[in-house]
Amino acid sequence: MNNIIDQAKKSDKIIVCVGETPSTEMVGNINDLTITPSQIELVNELSKLGKPIVLVCCFNRPRIINALVDKVDAIVYAYQPGDEGGRAIADIIAGKINPSGKLPFTYPRSVNNFTRYDHKATEDLETDFSMNAYKPQFDFGHGLSYSQFEYSNLSVRQLFKSIKPTYIVSVSVQNKSNVAGKEVVQLYYNDLVASITPSVKKLCAYKKIDLAPNETKTVEFSLSSNDFSFINKNLQRVTEAGEIELIVKNLKQIIDVTFK
Repeated sequence: MNNIIDQAKKSDKIIVCVGETPSTEMVGNINDLTITPSQIELVNELSKLGKPIVLVCCFNRPRIINALVDKVDAIVYAYQPGDEGGRAIADIIAGKINPSGKLPFTYPRSVNNFTRYDHKATEDLETDFSMNAYKPQFDFGHGLSYSQFEYSNLSVRQLFKSIKPTYIVSVSVQNKSNVAGKEVVQLYYNDLVASITPSVKKLCAYKKIDLAPNETKTVEFSLSSNDFSFINKNLQRVTEAGEIELIVKNLKQIIDVTFK
């Protein structure tokens, strides 16, 4: 470790890669998701140098990095990228590639913190009786970019009224930076009233778009009442009439699902 620290002292920025034993051709089961103490110690010592740190995570599962998150300035989650992965990671860090990936799972904060993003509101109950139990390290769908995207003008219109109504959801997305980038626009919904306890939010649609610097695009989603269906207590798939809250980024709008 001393050799690594000496080299880091001579550098302007530090890139440190943490990982785990490959599991593609051998048993990969482990008893603890926390990364090894030696890796935690390495990042802690590097953070004492006061230089920008990029943490590269090469995991085939979400290892617990809570002890490191506040010690670094950026995180690249690379999974287990294979023999040529180093080139791709280097291109991302150097800015030759603008990352646009989003997490396909909820990244836990601790080894016992495995609550899914589409959890029930009752699962928010904390041991101190507050409603803050759901606090993952990174939420499902989270992901950063060198571009900066701003969302606005969320609107919903009902295309026609019938026994199976269709809803057109539109939102404007603007690239507020001077870097061209891709953004995954994610549409969630929250069933405000249901015969069984509904999820806090569920992903119902998404689209990936390309945006040039300062460009704005309007993204549209077409939803039917079937997109708000669920399995009821009789094990039947149903869509119930009532209020549905649609969520895109920090924008929300309530619609009234009715059947005529």
